[in-house]
Amino acid sequence: MGMGMNAISGFGLGGYMTLGLGAKSKPSIIKTAEGEFVIPKETSTVFLGSDGKPSRKLAIEWPATPEETALAKPYLLSILPGTATQTGGVPNQTPNPVLQARSSLTLSVAQTISYPFGVLRPNRAVPPPQYSLRLLSPSSTSTAPLFLISAPNDRTNLATEGSTLWMFNIQPWSTQIDELVADCKYSDALALLESLEDGILPDKIKRRAHIQALHGVALIAQKHFEAAFEIFLNLDLNPAKIIAMYPVEISGRLSKPESSWIELFGEKSQNNSGTSPLLEDTEPGAGSANVAVIGEESGAPEGVTPEPSGPKLNSKSKEYRDAVDRLLEYLTQRRQKIKLALSAINIMSSDAAKTTRLSEASVDEIMILPDAPPTALTPEQLFKFAQIVDTALFKSYLAVKPGLIGPLCRLDNWCEVSEVQNELRARGKFTELKFLYQGKRMHSEALALLKDLGEKETDLDEQLDPTVAYLQNLGPEYLPIIFEGAEWVLKRDKNKGFHIFTSEEHVLPKNEVVDFLQKIDPMVSIRFLEFLVDEKKETESSFHDRLGDLYLRSALSGDLPSDVKTTAINKFISFLVTSKYYHPDHLLASLPHDDMLEARAILLGRLGDHKAALSIYVYDLQNFVKAEEYCKQLHFTNPNEQGVYMMLLRLYLLPEDPKRSKSSQNQYLQPALDLISKHSPRLDAVETLQLLPPLVTASSVQEYLCEALRTPRIHVRFERELWKARSEQVSQILMTYESKRVKIADSRLCPQCHKRLDRAAIAVHAPRGEVTHYHCREAFSAKLKGKERILQPTVL
Repeated sequence: MGMGMNAISGFGLGGYMTLGLGAKSKPSIIKTAEGEFVIPKETSTVFLGSDGKPSRKLAIEWPATPEETALAKPYLLSILPGTATQTGGVPNQTPNPVLQARSSLTLSVAQTISYPFGVLRPNRAVPPPQYSLRLLSPSSTSTAPLFLISAPNDRTNLATEGSTLWMFNIQPWSTQIDELVADCKYSDALALLESLEDGILPDKIKRRAHIQALHGVALIAQKHFEAAFEIFLNLDLNPAKIIAMYPVEISGRLSKPESSWIELFGEKSQNNSGTSPLLEDTEPGAGSANVAVIGEESGAPEGVTPEPSGPKLNSKSKEYRDAVDRLLEYLTQRRQKIKLALSAINIMSSDAAKTTRLSEASVDEIMILPDAPPTALTPEQLFKFAQIVDTALFKSYLAVKPGLIGPLCRLDNWCEVSEVQNELRARGKFTELKFLYQGKRMHSEALALLKDLGEKETDLDEQLDPTVAYLQNLGPEYLPIIFEGAEWVLKRDKNKGFHIFTSEEHVLPKNEVVDFLQKIDPMVSIRFLEFLVDEKKETESSFHDRLGDLYLRSALSGDLPSDVKTTAINKFISFLVTSKYYHPDHLLASLPHDDMLEARAILLGRLGDHKAALSIYVYDLQNFVKAEEYCKQLHFTNPNEQGVYMMLLRLYLLPEDPKRSKSSQNQYLQPALDLISKHSPRLDAVETLQLLPPLVTASSVQEYLCEALRTPRIHVRFERELWKARSEQVSQILMTYESKRVKIADSRLCPQCHKRLDRAAIAVHAPRGEVTHYHCREAFSAKLKGKERILQPTVL
């Protein structure tokens, strides 16, 4: 019968059961919980603690003084006068008392039953007699039944009918909770659920989460956003269900009317009246019926509950901003949890392009995503959650904090671009949209946006620089997109377009870039190849060959102005001289036979045909300076190549072509003599003298001859001959001195000691040939030197 209680038929117990039915019940103390009890007093029932002070701020305000009160956990049951109560919102017309059950947890009325109970069918034609009800003290166990005695007030009827004993059994807890949930009384359902021990309901945790979610929905409907999101933050819900309760500008196609909110959480909508059933889930307070705040005056009329306003919000109101702010806090925390879960499986937002877009999933597919923590979701479900959260986050920022869209676009995010791009365009946030495209690797869309914006600018730098900077940051995996975007830039300004491919950020495939630039403009392709060769020091021969081919085509092109053509020829010649990595035979085959003879000479030299190269310089170009420079360079790179100068001298003095030999003596003699004078150490002297014409005077080659004598080979031979002549001269003088003799007779005396020389050892003194004893030689020599000093004139 009704909510929470179920009545069964009673039975009479005899006359003694009538004793005391007419007496008033005495004041009582009822223990409701550990350390808490209530004292019914007149029309109020106050909850007190063990210290005698009120344990709750709220007290029960009865419509009349209860005749009796008892506790059948968790309900307070009171017998009230019939005329002072209502049943089902209709005033009770009978004078019989009523039994009212009120939750001791939430103080809300659970059930009101009028006497006679439903099992009795009174005769409508006869006025019903008046009855009295008495409660028997229930057992302390939560499953014990409640007993109640009814007896007629008239003693005649009492003697005839006797009294009746009624037993009320409490319905199963799951049934009570389901009934509360069906009536949208989620606060009462939660309070009842929390009062039960864990073993009573095996699915208590699951029920709690489900009812809490519904309670949060009710709080949203009542505009208690902060309290609602405190609940949502502690639950692992599908965020799409929460977002769906917001206006279309935030929820988009997920938006649901308020009448369908509880259906999102598996409950059936019961909106049969004009007001939302979610508004009935109210916390007991000062404005609730028959509930008073202790120590305060209630401002609401008795028996009237103030109803919250509807859920519709004005986008400019404070309530709207508060609602979106709370949603932002929720989405931010959910975003962090989802991001950690994605990082744990090594998935980044840059991988969003590989996943199914949120826009491709139906609303029903999104709504049936599980209510589970991120760590328990599959990668595909995590993708969906991340897209739902970040898309709603973007829209929420656009609604209340548009200034923070920029930083959010620059961060890694999973936002569904199709949901927000139109709004960003409408608000003129093109920079943020570009960063959003870039983060999603939607580079074609970003470049199309930059092109549209650039075409509206008048300054060339403002037109092209953003596109150039964007293209420079793209890697080689986006080469087709780079070429597509660069083509528009190159048509506007080739210099700016060239810088797209010289960025230090990424290295693009060189061959593909050269092919693309050559199709656009060969001159830009030449510039890029010069960049590779000169700045990047590219050594791959294919690029050098391509650069040489492009130089040659430009030099031979008849469409270019003369100054441009001359520049191309000079670049081609310089390239042939400086580069070491091209294939000369390939370029030589492309050269015309009667043009660009200097290039032909350089290429022949690279192929090792130095004689043919020098012949072109000497006979065809008549450029003796370059011929000499050619020899210098060859000798510098290969010092062992000694015959190159002799080769040039032979071309000057012995031309092989008969047509040129007639005038060679006059035309090539002076260059030959200059070569001999400048490079004599590198020429063979004998062969050089043999090559000179007979009429060439020694004075013409005086410098060469002098220089030739200073060469080590000639100098050594000359010095050897001088030493040989000197040696012969000394030998001849020695022979002259050795041929002179002195005669020693018995009468010849020593001029020093004046004794006879006889057969003693002697010494002959120069220059007059005096002969002395050998032992007198020193004294005599000193004597001779003294005379010389005396005879020498004195210098004054």
